[in-house]
Amino acid sequence: MIHPAIVYFLGAIIFWFFLRKRDNYPKAKYFFLLFIPFFAFLQIIFLRGNYLKPQTAYFVRIFDSPFLLFYVDRLNLFFGYIFSLLAFFVILYSFQVKENLYFPLSFFYIGSSLGAIFAGEYLVFFIFLELMALSSTFLIWLGFTLKVHPEGDVHPRAGNGEREESLKAGFRYLLFHLFAGLCLFAGILIEYVNTYLATGRFGLNLLTTPTTKLSFVLILLGIGINACFIPFHTWLPDAYPKASFHTSVLLSIFTTKTAVYALARIFPGVNFLAYMGALMAIYGVTFALMQNKMRKLLSYHIVSQVGYMVAAIGLGGDLGVNGGLFHALNNILYKSLLFMCAGAVIYNLGEEKLSNLGYLFERMPITTFTALIGAFSIAGIPLFNGHISKIIISESAHGNETIYFLLKIATIGTWLSFLKFIYFGFLRKTMQTDLHGFKQMRISFPRIKYSNPHPYLEAELPLSMLVSMVSLALFCFFTGVYPKIVMQVLPYPLKKINFYSLGNITSAMQVYLVGLLVFVLLKEYFAPRRVFLLDLDYYYRKFVSSFLWFCRRIIAPLDRGYTLGLEKLIPYAKETWMISKEEGNVEKLIVNGSGLLERISERINSFDRNVIDGAVNRLGKIIFLLARKLRYIQTGYAQNYATIMFFCLIVLIFFLVIF
Repeated sequence: MIHPAIVYFLGAIIFWFFLRKRDNYPKAKYFFLLFIPFFAFLQIIFLRGNYLKPQTAYFVRIFDSPFLLFYVDRLNLFFGYIFSLLAFFVILYSFQVKENLYFPLSFFYIGSSLGAIFAGEYLVFFIFLELMALSSTFLIWLGFTLKVHPEGDVHPRAGNGEREESLKAGFRYLLFHLFAGLCLFAGILIEYVNTYLATGRFGLNLLTTPTTKLSFVLILLGIGINACFIPFHTWLPDAYPKASFHTSVLLSIFTTKTAVYALARIFPGVNFLAYMGALMAIYGVTFALMQNKMRKLLSYHIVSQVGYMVAAIGLGGDLGVNGGLFHALNNILYKSLLFMCAGAVIYNLGEEKLSNLGYLFERMPITTFTALIGAFSIAGIPLFNGHISKIIISESAHGNETIYFLLKIATIGTWLSFLKFIYFGFLRKTMQTDLHGFKQMRISFPRIKYSNPHPYLEAELPLSMLVSMVSLALFCFFTGVYPKIVMQVLPYPLKKINFYSLGNITSAMQVYLVGLLVFVLLKEYFAPRRVFLLDLDYYYRKFVSSFLWFCRRIIAPLDRGYTLGLEKLIPYAKETWMISKEEGNVEKLIVNGSGLLERISERINSFDRNVIDGAVNRLGKIIFLLARKLRYIQTGYAQNYATIMFFCLIVLIFFLVIF
């Protein structure tokens, strides 16, 4: 048995050194790319016999201390199945990518996620989570190189505007995840120090609920940022639409779901999570309703759908945690399918704005059909998988009417937003858009003409993309009709629920029929508009700009005034001393304190010159010398800031723990 993460890491190394330049043998390259996720899935299947036992664990010793590198139980096996299965279809979907760096980065990203969910203790989990953050950042930065022609060739690099947007989004994404990693590491450090103080040696710190309030908050915050807790969610809708559409599909599966796994492992039944999840569900669906771009809408729906999972885990109990995990599996299926459909439209037309789309069901019938299945699944229509997990979550929320009511409102918003997604993106025959925000002036565009000389359009999409989309659509339908296959691998026992009872079907259809009627009557208000919507990151940027203004306008003038005051005070004191000395009043001046004033002034002058100015000058020289050395090995300053924050945080935590 081989750790599934090692399979992906070895696959990335082998591909980069031996296969990336073998374009003359594409079949061998494609076979290898599919063999890696298939083999990793087999490794997880081999572990299946172990989850009937209590646990399976693998230790190593470092400096005579045990580290739990690999831990297997029903909870992480559940995520292992779906991660490996979806990795296979995402790699298959990405066969058109000619950028060789994409595949080893994807393997490192997928392998890191598997390493995180199979981690046995906090430190191992943290290492793999940071590897996920780094590899996904580089995948986002690759976005401007992955513009694909319909014939499969890579466009020349995108323009400076698109490239700059991808790079900026990647840096913002990295800063959020570095901050999350620092919070997580601070909490982990407190746990390890407490273990050392209690036992006199560094022992195991399993992924269990933290033992102190400070570590509890820090670890929850670190994981919560990865799970898109409000208001730390803006990294997701900012970065995912600016990556290539292949990368968007990949990112939609692993990062947030790994955080959901960690919440289910460490914080089940925490009441705060129930209300945070309900807030995420409402907030995400509200912003999704107002979006014009396909992937932006889907990105906000990741925030909303993860909110369902977080709320269910916060409600606790076997029913709540099972409902959240079942919804995680369903969300991975239909959300990756919807991102694939959006990518198919971008691949075919080079466009993803709903205001510029319409009438795609004739030219792209398979894409339209699979998008419909994805929309029905995420909305929770009976016979599709979203219906099953939402019933379980509703059952677990019956003891908390506030959470139950908020999640029902989010369900209505989800249905309305995907009616908008399907109708304006695929079904309408004419395009209408509002170029002036929400004003009443409307402009009608003629029917779209698909005059494309490429014969590729006759086949709609490459076979690899079609197979991935149709397969995931079938999974969405099959797990909705026959949910028992998923219930058998859920980590906790699940009571028998009749998902298709008359009451459940009637209550669900009431919601969807009312939502459909509202959309038909108010369709013009849901029409996509070419407006720029601000999220909470607007306030982050305002805070930073205000802080810089405060430093320039308040701190800098005070510093200049202090320096000028010293410069004027010292010569005045010396001049007073000389005059008094010439008049023969030295003894009198000494009695009155003028000598003391001179000595104080000289000391202040010496301190300012030797200590303050000397320290500033030496620090400037050191920074200058370091910058000259480091400019050859780095391209930005984010790493420097992260390193400084990292060491300062370690010193602060050590001080708090000791004193």
